[in-house]
Amino acid sequence: MSEKSRTNSPATESDESDQFDALAVRAARAGYRLVQNWPSSHHWHLLDRADDELLHAAPTLEAIETWLDT
Repeated sequence: MSEKSRTNSPATESDESDQFDALAVRAARAGYRLVQNWPSSHHWHLLDRADDELLHAAPTLEAIETWLDT
């Protein structure tokens, strides 16, 4: 597969898993837990690590990353 084809191909589950792993580490360092809303997988939640209180919800991991960047 050429570099251009790889760059333009849609994200895979593995890509999302890698992104989740990296963001979960960032969230943990900041005192949060990153979880996928269950049973609906359409939203991601950042929970307070101490009491599991919902602090932020977002439809994508990119939106979670943006929130963690603030």
